[in-house]
Amino acid sequence: MVTEINRIKHNPIFKSENKFFISYKPIFVEQLSTYISQNDICEHTILEPKSISENFYDALFNPKIDFYNMHICWLENADVKITFFLCSLFNSMLKSFLEYKKTDTNTKAIELITIFEILKKNFFTAISERDKITFDISPYMPKEKSISYLHNMYKLDRRIKFIVHNKMGTSHFETYIKQIGQYSAVIKVSNEQLLMIAENNNSFILKENSDEKNFSVKASILCTRKNTAIIKDIKELDDTPLISRKFPRAAIVHASIVHIANEDEYITGNMIDISEGGIGIVSSSKSQFTKGQDIVAFLSYEDPKNGLKFSFESSGIISSIIGKEHAFRYGIQLNLTQEEKTVIHKLVKTLSKSKEI
Repeated sequence: MVTEINRIKHNPIFKSENKFFISYKPIFVEQLSTYISQNDICEHTILEPKSISENFYDALFNPKIDFYNMHICWLENADVKITFFLCSLFNSMLKSFLEYKKTDTNTKAIELITIFEILKKNFFTAISERDKITFDISPYMPKEKSISYLHNMYKLDRRIKFIVHNKMGTSHFETYIKQIGQYSAVIKVSNEQLLMIAENNNSFILKENSDEKNFSVKASILCTRKNTAIIKDIKELDDTPLISRKFPRAAIVHASIVHIANEDEYITGNMIDISEGGIGIVSSSKSQFTKGQDIVAFLSYEDPKNGLKFSFESSGIISSIIGKEHAFRYGIQLNLTQEEKTVIHKLVKTLSKSKEI
């Protein structure tokens, strides 16, 4: 039924009457938000009722936004009264459309009534089948290039690494594609990432582990209870390796902070990987740094579990820059002393060993 809902949304009327659907959204959202708040339907989610209502409306009526089963996961605690309330919302929307088109011919009004009846029928069936997950929710619709790529990754059973960064830190999580649509995909995220996604001013990177492809993405929470997020606007980034392959490299999993500076600029970020040849960092700050530019890096890292801690300053060169709009990831080659190389070699060895376990 989810597949059918996504097919129905491609009826030309949703495009031709786009102004109506945009104008009616605030009314629908306000009514649904009020109902959710008054009935404590989503008391266990970190999303506000308004966000839930906006996501629900867009997924149901915007043909450019995929509708997933988990768009209605907030209905799990709802009683039978919600069905009657949702029916009243749909009926009020139809009434408003008829008034909106009163000076026009009734052809489109009749068409929308028919579409709405089909949409409502499939929607209420989808509620009863919300735990029945269909991987490809738009199997017969052309997909964006990046979505097709993720679809192939799913078929090959290949993992991806989802990286969320904000000024407080960076969180990594290895996962698989859970569901896929025309314009987006669903992934599972960690509890930490779920909270970070709920905040503003985040950067997101999707990393394909096997061949080092990197993508900037936009992410939003889909279902809090199932720790799922929607990723969309997926754009492949520069595939140049962040750090030379001459030295073994390990992902950073504990608290770190890096300051990068030259005579004109100063930014702060977090390490996401490290080797004796250099580091990869993520920062939410835009910069005017360019590839090949000399910089000074101030590094600080602490791993209480393994008793590893260091802090030092080093000169270096910007070896790569990934991301211009949604994510900013820098590769930096460092000029390390032998003592510093020994410390990092030990760190990489320890992190690599921990990953194998």
